[in-house]
Amino acid sequence: MRSRWDKLLTERDPVASLRSLLARRARREVLTAPDPAGVLSDARVAASGRSDRRSGMADSRLAEGYVSRGDVDAVTFDHLLVPAQLGESGNAILYVCDVRPRAPVPWLLVAADLADLGPREAQQAMVLIREHGRPANRERKA
Repeated sequence: MRSRWDKLLTERDPVASLRSLLARRARREVLTAPDPAGVLSDARVAASGRSDRRSGMADSRLAEGYVSRGDVDAVTFDHLLVPAQLGESGNAILYVCDVRPRAPVPWLLVAADLADLGPREAQQAMVLIREHGRPANRERKA
């Protein structure tokens, strides 16, 4: 894993490699929520992407996070989530996985979630990769 990380840091476009490396991390569901803040306050949801303060892009109008496969139906029901209509971006993005990562999710997942969105978010993912890849930060995180 260390060699993949070192390679990622030296690439000209690490965001594309990050997308590829973590492409199968979870199933992504784009939904509409009447209360995005309520979704994020649910203990079954671990904030990530733009909903994680470490992203530098926090937006209170959006709920983005990880939920376990076993909890997704209950979270969807409890928060009245419905699939976003074709062409709509939705205001809730759930990453459904077998086991929900503990909160706070690893920063690399935050960067990967940003990388999968628009150009502005991909640029911020690049900033996070470069910031966390500095030698001083790598030693502190280890």
